[in-house]
Amino acid sequence: MQKKDAKNISVLGFIALSAYLIFISWRLFFFAYSNHYRQRMDAPGCNLVPFKTIGEFWSSLGSLPFDVWIYNLAGNIAAFMPLGFFLAMTFKRFSIQKTVFVAFILIVLAEAMQLVTLLGVFDVDDIILNVIGSFFGCIIYQLCRRIFLRLGFVKG
Repeated sequence: MQKKDAKNISVLGFIALSAYLIFISWRLFFFAYSNHYRQRMDAPGCNLVPFKTIGEFWSSLGSLPFDVWIYNLAGNIAAFMPLGFFLAMTFKRFSIQKTVFVAFILIVLAEAMQLVTLLGVFDVDDIILNVIGSFFGCIIYQLCRRIFLRLGFVKG
């Protein structure tokens, strides 16, 4: 990829990453607790047992409304796919592992802020699902990049 193309893509990625981080922060700390899926907590909530919440949702698939199940499981993956995509787009020299690691740090910080502000629960399962989403987003970016190179949309 030519330097100019790479720089333009990185700048576009930075703008998109910034917009995404503002949106997801708003969603996590200002909007999310006002709907019926999450409420402001009276006391800090925490789940440190991996796959506990995921298992509870999975085992209650027939008894919970489908939208609650989708929101909590698939939604946690889908909501963080842009993070992996835009991190990979912004920081070209990041490997997939480094991109996922940076996403992991940002996600842990967001979960910790939910705990401190009482605007959600610190849940290790959310971290797991969010990191999976970031990983998929990074992979999708890598695939799109290869396709664009082959089709000649960017110079290699």
